[in-house]
Amino acid sequence: MTVAASDTAMEMIRLSLEYRSSKGLTKTGVQKALYELKRDLPEGNSVGAHLPYYWFKAGAFSEHVAKGLEDLQSRSMVVKEDHGRYSVFKSVRTVGRLVTHTADVQEARACLQRIVRDMRPLSVASEMRDQYEQDAPTPFYPKFKLDFMPALEDHRNKAERGSVDPDQAAFLTEAINESTRSLPYASLFGEFRQPYFDFEAACRRLFKWAGKCDEKRYAELAGGAADLSRQVWDTFAHGARILKHDAAYDCRVPAWRAEFLGKAHDLSPAADNFYLAVLDAAGSTGGYERAISKDGLIDHILEYRKSGEIAYVRFPSPGGSVLGASDHIRRLPEYRTFAEEGQLDWLLMKNLDDAELARLANHCMTGRPVFVSYAEDTPKTMTYRMVGAEVSARNTRAP
Repeated sequence: MTVAASDTAMEMIRLSLEYRSSKGLTKTGVQKALYELKRDLPEGNSVGAHLPYYWFKAGAFSEHVAKGLEDLQSRSMVVKEDHGRYSVFKSVRTVGRLVTHTADVQEARACLQRIVRDMRPLSVASEMRDQYEQDAPTPFYPKFKLDFMPALEDHRNKAERGSVDPDQAAFLTEAINESTRSLPYASLFGEFRQPYFDFEAACRRLFKWAGKCDEKRYAELAGGAADLSRQVWDTFAHGARILKHDAAYDCRVPAWRAEFLGKAHDLSPAADNFYLAVLDAAGSTGGYERAISKDGLIDHILEYRKSGEIAYVRFPSPGGSVLGASDHIRRLPEYRTFAEEGQLDWLLMKNLDDAELARLANHCMTGRPVFVSYAEDTPKTMTYRMVGAEVSARNTRAP
C-alpha cells in the first residue's frame, strides 16, 4: 500500500518542529510528539484522523507521519542536520501554513505546543517508557524492550571485556521471567511462544552459569543471547502491530499476519540452536536433562521395551498412516489410536519387532534435538522433549 501524507499531517509535523525552535526533533521525536497529539486530542477533532498509528518495533509508529516528514524535506520545508549517531530535523521558518487553521487545527496546535514544550532535550529514549507503560498493547513492550534488552547488551559488553557479573545475571533472570509473565495470551502468538520459551529457557540456564564457567565461552553465548534477543523482538513487534493499529491499516492485516508467521517460523531454528549451544556448554538445568540424538531416544525406548518396563510412549500425532508399518500392524485397533493420537501403547509395541518399532518412532520425530528428563514418581515417567514437541514414555512393569 502506497501511503500519502495529507497536508494536515504535514502541517502538524511542521508545527512540531517550529515549536521546537532551534533544537529540532529526531524522527523518533516527531513520531512520539504526533502520537501524543493524536492520543490527547478531544474526541471528534478531525486532525486525529490524519495521523493513523500502529504499534511496532520502536513503539507507536505512523507511516503517514514518516512519509510526511520525507515530503517536507524533499520540498525544502524541513532541513536535516546529521549529528553522528543521530539526525535532527528543523523547520524552515519562511514556510507558510499548509492548511487553513480551522477550529480543529487551532485546538490541535495548542495541544501540540504543550506536548513539544514539555519534551526534554534529547531525552526521547527515556520518555518512551511513559508511552510504553501507558499505551502499549501489552506490558511485554517495557518488560522486554526497555528492561531486559539493554541490560543484556550491557552484560554482553562486560562479559566480552572479561568481567562476568553474577549479580547482573541474576537481574537478567528476573527480567526475562517478568517478560514471560507479560506475554499476551492472544492466539495470534501461538507460533511465537515455543521459540520464545526456548530462548527464555536457554537464557535462564546461561545466567545461572555466570561466574562458574569458562569466561570466553560465556561471553560468546552472552553475545548470542543479545543477538537473538533482537530477532525475538523484531518477530514479536510484527505481531504486535496486528494487535493494536488504527482502522486505516485494516487492509494490511492479512499481509502482516503472513509476515509475522514467517518470522516466527524463522525464529524457531535460531532458538533451537541457541538452546542446544547453551545446554551443551552449561549442562543440565536440573539433575537429569541432557541432549541426546534421535537414535539415542529410540535406543532408550527399545531398551525399556526389551526389559518389559515400558507401558506406552506418546509422540506428537503422526496425523495419519505411518510409512513403513506392515499390513498386519495397520489392521490392529491400537494402530489406529497411534495414527490418530500418537499414543504407542504396550498392546501395539508387543506386536512390533525392533525394526518396526524404530521405524514408527523415527517417523514421529522431526529430527530436531531431543532432551530427556526423568520424573521420579511411581510409576516412573520419562519425558523426551523435542523442541516444538513432547514425547513421553511411562516406564512401568508391563503386563
